[in-house]
Amino acid sequence: MGRFSKTEYKSGQHALTAGQVKALLLSFNNLQDKAMIALAISIGLRREDLVNVKRNDYNPDTGNITYYESKKKRTRTVKIPSAETIQLLNMHIQTCRKSPWLFPSPKQTGKFANAHISSRQCYDILNEHLERTGLEARPFHSLRATCYKLAQASGWTQRQACELLGDSLRVAEIHYDAPSIGEMQALALSKPLI
Repeated sequence: MGRFSKTEYKSGQHALTAGQVKALLLSFNNLQDKAMIALAISIGLRREDLVNVKRNDYNPDTGNITYYESKKKRTRTVKIPSAETIQLLNMHIQTCRKSPWLFPSPKQTGKFANAHISSRQCYDILNEHLERTGLEARPFHSLRATCYKLAQASGWTQRQACELLGDSLRVAEIHYDAPSIGEMQALALSKPLI
């Protein structure tokens, strides 16, 4: 699997549709992996922030999660706007091995005994399941744009979707509003020019 250069794409171009998200989540048989990808989609977490979430940072009673946003050097608390993701996380916590991390490393010996899953493993897990679903590989960051577009499709305003991600309207317009290939194909079919 190749890596994506930041100059080559806008994450909105690789965003998943609601149908693709459902198909992607159905492809998982590992609860930890499914909960991890569902959380990334639900609140638009970056890989580095996702792997660093500690078990104590998630409140199963309220559905709130607190995480450190590395890129912006700040701590954020957000309500997870998905009952399905909250349910997956609660099931994951009940069955997961004891670890300070919400998503511990699958390796349990030596230096990995108390380590979290790596950000590269997150990327590989996403793309392995995209391939299983019959979808093209894409950068993990495209899940941020997926979150943004799903929020807007559910009736959230642009500002509310930006608040969920912790981004400005300007960033959203530049990166997340870019239409995906699927959106452009649907548009061309539904609204022909000639």
